[in-house]
Amino acid sequence: MANIVIIEDMLPQAEAIVKKVSPEHKVIIVTSGNDIKLLGNDKIRATGYDYDKNGTPIPNNWEGKPDFYIFDLRMPGESGIKIWERLGKPENYVVLSLWAEELFWRDKMDEAGMDLDRAIKKKVDINEVYEKIEPYISAIIKRENTN
Repeated sequence: MANIVIIEDMLPQAEAIVKKVSPEHKVIIVTSGNDIKLLGNDKIRATGYDYDKNGTPIPNNWEGKPDFYIFDLRMPGESGIKIWERLGKPENYVVLSLWAEELFWRDKMDEAGMDLDRAIKKKVDINEVYEKIEPYISAIIKRENTN
């Protein structure tokens, strides 16, 4: 089981991802950069939502070490790039955005040191999004099982 943090201000998009990866993984959705704090040693405190077995969103405060992040590029107040930097530039992530292919955002990602291959255009079918994130999550699970 992987701990996945989705930092996304548009709940329908995030909820669609949750439906694809749950119940195999613990997923929390954070809708604002203000609701996620780095505690040290890669641990975070996040205030957001997770889901019960019926798919109903439940407010939740979560503290732990995420295995994987999904960042939205454009967030109110603080971009996903800035949040990624503030969290210590975690290695296991993808960026999900309508603007993932725009030169301005690709330049910003490149300047910050983000891997441009991890940018996924948001307006694709949710199955395509899952196909792109699933190999990262599988690699995390495989690594956990060998430790």
